[in-house]
Amino acid sequence: MRYLRRLFGKEVPLSPMAMQASTTLLENGIIRTPMDQSSLYAVTDVHVPGHPMKSARGIDDADLKHWMPEMNLLARHTYRFHDVDYAQLNKYQQEQELKWWESNDPHGATMALVFKKNI
Repeated sequence: MRYLRRLFGKEVPLSPMAMQASTTLLENGIIRTPMDQSSLYAVTDVHVPGHPMKSARGIDDADLKHWMPEMNLLARHTYRFHDVDYAQLNKYQQEQELKWWESNDPHGATMALVFKKNI
């Protein structure tokens, strides 16, 4: 399928996040040629809210507290689950985004965090 998409020029352009992921994998010698968007999403857990087979926890509060013990996490929120602006999504994708956003799903491509330094 990937071959046919390339052959007919239907390759999905890489998002900024996917380009960075592919660049990082290339620089570390993990892959030898850049990966397309579909392949990156197939082998990485960029965001998979609601996926029945997911094993990743997304942005986990316990991990954040462990990484920065001198900080107190006051609030966190993730968004852009499809890694594009909301206005660029079709109606179905917008409904998904809203559902995940309202449930505070931790698998968004972008995150907002509020910390306070422990005194």
